Amino acid sequence: MHHSSPYAAVEASYRWIDYRLAYAQVLERHGDPPACLLELFVFRVWLAQFALLRVLDGAPPARQATPRPPWWLLSKQAEATGVTRDAAHAGLAALLEQRFGQYDAAARAGTPDDPLGLEAAAAALAGRLFGQPDPSVVDALARRARGQYAGIAQAYDAERPDAR
Repeated sequence: MHHSSPYAAVEASYRWIDYRLAYAQVLERHGDPPACLLELFVFRVWLAQFALLRVLDGAPPARQATPRPPWWLLSKQAEATGVTRDAAHAGLAALLEQRFGQYDAAARAGTPDDPLGLEAAAAALAGRLFGQPDPSVVDALARRARGQYAGIAQAYDAERPDAR
C-alpha cells in the first residue's frame, strides 16, 4: 500500500471494505449476489481512480478516460472477497475497461446539481444491476459514491502543504 494519505485512501476505498456489509441493502435485492459484488467492486475501483484524478489534477478534459489502477492493486481484494472467484486477470481487465468507459460517460453527463456526475454514475451502476432500479437503491449507491469521493478528497486536502 502507498504510504501517502491520498493514495492510501484511494486503495482503502475499494480494497479494504466489507462489500457484503457496506452494500447489504443492495445485495439483498439482487438475484445473483456474486455478480452484484463484482459490479460493486468494479464501480468502486472506477470511482477511486476518478476521484484521484479530480483531486490531484482538477477536472480532466472531457475525453480523457479514467485510468485503471495497476493490476496488483486489484488482485488481493478481488481474491479475498471472492468477487472474482476464478476469473482470469484478462477477464477482469476487460470488464474494467468496459465499465470505466460507461461510468466515465455517465459522469460526464453531470448536471449543475450533480457537477461531478457521481449521482449519474451511481444511477448507471443501479441500472446495470437492476434494469429499472428502485429509487432507494439509486439513492443508497449515490450516498456511498459521495462518501467514497469525499474520503479521497479529504485525504488529499489533509496532505496539501497549504493545509498544514
